[in-house]
Amino acid sequence: MGSWQVFFVRIRRLQISGNLEVNAGGDIGDELDISNNGRLGGNVSLKGFSALLFSGNMVGKNLTAEAGVPFDFGIGFTMSVGRSFVFGKATLKGSNQSVDDLEVGGTFFANDLNINLGDGADFLDIEDNFIGQNLNMDGGKGSDLIINALNDIGGLIKLKNFEFVF
Repeated sequence: MGSWQVFFVRIRRLQISGNLEVNAGGDIGDELDISNNGRLGGNVSLKGFSALLFSGNMVGKNLTAEAGVPFDFGIGFTMSVGRSFVFGKATLKGSNQSVDDLEVGGTFFANDLNINLGDGADFLDIEDNFIGQNLNMDGGKGSDLIINALNDIGGLIKLKNFEFVF
């Protein structure tokens, strides 16, 4: 029987003037929680997690968050981005496997917000955000559901590959 190596990190009030790059390696059960008044001056790249919470932070440049291997037993990947400020472009990517749950709420995106859920039956809840430029959302393959409400968008909305829109 193989061994398990679980990566769980909770970071509060993180202050970095440069870039932040974290790659968990994509193992099952890897979780990252960066929340509570973080100030990240450069580009932020968060990859390879089964679960990601990014809340209450400020990003000076671009934000990239990309799923790793989802949780076991078909639960899928979970990502929550909320109550944050992103001054560059934001790119959020699902796992391409299983069921992904992505929530984006109460966040200020100065530029484009790009979301690609990948394969699988996925759920996207995007509510109460300010998006200064374009909002691009791709559900990928599978039966995908989106709830899109109360967003203030300064540019175009591109929506594709979602079977259920509310």
